[in-house]
Amino acid sequence: MPTIVPSLRALILPVVIVIATASPVPADPLPGNPVDAGTEAAPPKDPKPKVQASHLPPGVELYAESISQDQKDGTVVAEGAVTLKSNEGRIQADRIVFREGHIVDAQGNVLIVWGNNRISGTSMIYDMGIKDSPDPQKRIAKGVIQQAIGQVDPEFYFDAKSVETIGQDRIILHSATVTTCTQPVPYWSFAVSTAKIKVEGYAHMFNLRPKIKNVPFFYLPYLAWPVKHDRAVGLLFPEFGSTSTRGRVISIPLFIPLGPSADVTVFGEWYSIAGWGGGAKFRLMPNRDGYAEAAAHYIQDQVTGAGRYQFTLKQTQSFLNGFRMVSDVDLVSDFDYYTDFVRNLTTASSPTILGRMSFTRNGAWTSLLVQEQYREQLFSDGSTLVQTTLPEIQWRGRSHKLGKTPIYFSYVSSAAWIGQNGSTLDASYYRADLAPTLSIPLSPAPWLDITPTVGVRTTYWSERQTPSTVPGVPATVTSDALWRNLLGASIDFAGPRIFRIFEKQTKDGTRKTKNTIEPRATYSYQQAFDKADEVIRYDEVDTFGSNANSITYGVASRVIAQRARSSIDPSGGSGERILIPDSASGQLREAPVAVPEDSQIAPPSPPAPDTGAAPGGPPGGKDASAPLEPIEVANFEITQSRSFNSTLSSGDVHGDCVAAGAPVAGCLQTSHFSPLSFTARYNPSRVMNFNLGSRYDILFHEVSEVSVSGNFLTPDKIAQGLFSFVYRPGLGYQRALDPSTGLPVCLEFDPSNPTQCLLYEIQPLHDTTQIRFQGNFGPIAGRLRLGMDATMNVNPPPNTKRIPYQRWRLEYYTQCCGFLTEYLIND
Repeated sequence: MPTIVPSLRALILPVVIVIATASPVPADPLPGNPVDAGTEAAPPKDPKPKVQASHLPPGVELYAESISQDQKDGTVVAEGAVTLKSNEGRIQADRIVFREGHIVDAQGNVLIVWGNNRISGTSMIYDMGIKDSPDPQKRIAKGVIQQAIGQVDPEFYFDAKSVETIGQDRIILHSATVTTCTQPVPYWSFAVSTAKIKVEGYAHMFNLRPKIKNVPFFYLPYLAWPVKHDRAVGLLFPEFGSTSTRGRVISIPLFIPLGPSADVTVFGEWYSIAGWGGGAKFRLMPNRDGYAEAAAHYIQDQVTGAGRYQFTLKQTQSFLNGFRMVSDVDLVSDFDYYTDFVRNLTTASSPTILGRMSFTRNGAWTSLLVQEQYREQLFSDGSTLVQTTLPEIQWRGRSHKLGKTPIYFSYVSSAAWIGQNGSTLDASYYRADLAPTLSIPLSPAPWLDITPTVGVRTTYWSERQTPSTVPGVPATVTSDALWRNLLGASIDFAGPRIFRIFEKQTKDGTRKTKNTIEPRATYSYQQAFDKADEVIRYDEVDTFGSNANSITYGVASRVIAQRARSSIDPSGGSGERILIPDSASGQLREAPVAVPEDSQIAPPSPPAPDTGAAPGGPPGGKDASAPLEPIEVANFEITQSRSFNSTLSSGDVHGDCVAAGAPVAGCLQTSHFSPLSFTARYNPSRVMNFNLGSRYDILFHEVSEVSVSGNFLTPDKIAQGLFSFVYRPGLGYQRALDPSTGLPVCLEFDPSNPTQCLLYEIQPLHDTTQIRFQGNFGPIAGRLRLGMDATMNVNPPPNTKRIPYQRWRLEYYTQCCGFLTEYLIND
């Protein structure tokens, strides 16, 4: 689905009436203007002393190098660095003629300043107003400035052929260029025929020609732009794009602030094929420890002829008693909605719709989770399975030493009311589970660790099922309670441990590197549950209980080096970070995108200058004065398992099962040994790591998988990303297909039944190689940033795209604006 979405948040809309909003951008003062327009600048050191005019109206002061006054009509002529002050503001010029007690005729280097607003020009006629006039309009100060350059508070800059000022809060520009940029040639601007500005209001502009640098690229008959310190109601820049199934799309967002801590963005959109749609996004920060975000979208899809929608809610809130609440709700009309309208690969490829509200609290060694959850699984045949927990309570205890004994105790417990409703299952039942574990870590020698562990798991279900043997027929659920009590035990041997320490002299002292080689073996025994098929399965609690009598063994090598410790800014936040325990029942596929939890931990301090010490230290440099700490920079491990009562490897090595037209006993080769697993990890720095994984199949006697992955971040943070490479050789066989019919090729038919094939033609499976890369690069050439995310099948199977997914983003940000263009293809 190719889409291009420019995302400049300035306004370009060919409509009759438009209201816009812009974010304030820090700006430098205009060249040649006072630094602070709200206060009087220090008088310059003039070569000639200034004199002050007399007999002026109350509240008016005039200073200049020379002043003359006509005694008949009171006209004052001032020349040389003239400054006129009044309650309305300040006017400066090379020459000022003050007449009729309220008219100011200024010539040469004119500057008028009131409040935080300023305008300069070549000449100006200014009427200060007649204070005692019965006509209210004649009491309003007005002025006309020629060839003007100015600024209206907060950051609205312009140059114009002429400018009218009316009172303290109204300005009219004629033949002007306006912008919020402070560059001599602004990155963007609007050329307008007329602009009517209301201070702390809006600038109503007519006949706009938006420009990038000096190049116009669009036309608008009218535009309203906020000239305010606070957030303002207005239209954001429209988004344009195109899709492969719904046509071209344009979306116009309207931003509405609801106070300092809440806002809503309403948008309407039009697809050239799908038709009209719209939605809204609401954001709220109720307090410093909370954040909520809700979004809704609806479209009357002309392609399907049905109304389609999505609603999402994400909320986080921390409480004084230590609890943290997380809400994540996602409701959608149909699963295809994601691929048609959502520009996110993770969401579009997931077959599950999830929603939850959870409360978590961590103690010294325990954690509590209370949650309600809704999960809808969508299957390829169009059926669904809705699963709910209303509610579920989990109480977990991390490994904790029991008093002065050598015994460590941990446990996992949960209680839940579970509902499952679908085409093959309809059940609503209660489940309780408790799994305590005891372990005793022993070290009979410095080079040997032995840890025996024993545990029991007790589970209760208020209902059980009788699986159906007929495909498509749902299981029979009865209210007969079901108990499961299983015992498990294991013993872990680590050692004998061999190590060697290497020392290297550097200019900062002696650096040590330690290399260890450690054999390891673990024997595990687990009872099997003989009524496992009667359990109504929901999560990993229900699938527990497979019979195990096996040993896992291997050897690991680790490299530990000394590196400078990253310093922490003591001014950062404090408090414990609340996390959902690992292996949580029905855990969501990803964390909610709400308020960043990084705000709860202290951020790293700015990097110190690079001293060359501690290679691979923190980005941007290393602090030689920081204490050294041991860091595992590399490891390598080989493991394999051997079962004494089950098969761990099986495969059709010679293709006998694939070639046979009917099941053949013994066509699969089996082994009690698992494949050999190889893992390696290398961390050259704190912001870079590489992982290598591989498996060796003991039946095919070949490597069955190779994977390489990692992520990186350059010290200057210009480049960052992650990547993965997965290679799977084609081990085994598949039935050959006839290109003309797409059916398997039969080599021998049953003489008594010509429709029954006895022997199929087979061919080796194809090798598969997939590469995934996601990264950002920039700023490039000062302001550009390039982002990419792509998946590539190096040798794709028939009817499969070589590059099924690619997403490109080009961003350009300046001091006062930004542009974003995106291109997406998802096949």
